[in-house]
Amino acid sequence: MFASCDNDDTSQPGTFISTVLEFTFEDIEGNDLLDPSFNNAYNHSDIEVFVLADGEKKILANLESPHFISNERGIYSMFIDLSNDTTYLKLSEAITDTFRCQKEIGGNYQYLSKVWYNNEMIWSKEDKTSYVKIVK
Repeated sequence: MFASCDNDDTSQPGTFISTVLEFTFEDIEGNDLLDPSFNNAYNHSDIEVFVLADGEKKILANLESPHFISNERGIYSMFIDLSNDTTYLKLSEAITDTFRCQKEIGGNYQYLSKVWYNNEMIWSKEDKTSYVKIVK
């Protein structure tokens, strides 16, 4: 979540932007697909988050990005900014998945209201959490 108090319009006290969700990835047996000690885990160096801008791939996050992949809670997770309408997640050379999102945008705010992963709705603001587990 990003927040800023800088705003040229003094009638609006601040700006609120919330477009980041935390994702974990497990197989159907509950194995952590981001845990490098798991034999079938995704290789962190292959993972990228990107968008297509004017037909060109623009990388938003990869292994070099701070806090992109974390193990702070004892399970590996990814923090992905979904501020674009469509965001792609390359998990391996063979797997690229798609996030689509719906946002609510006003004069001083922007936040996610719904998120789809490979055309399946996986999150909505009614969930009241910023954590999503994806089973692959």
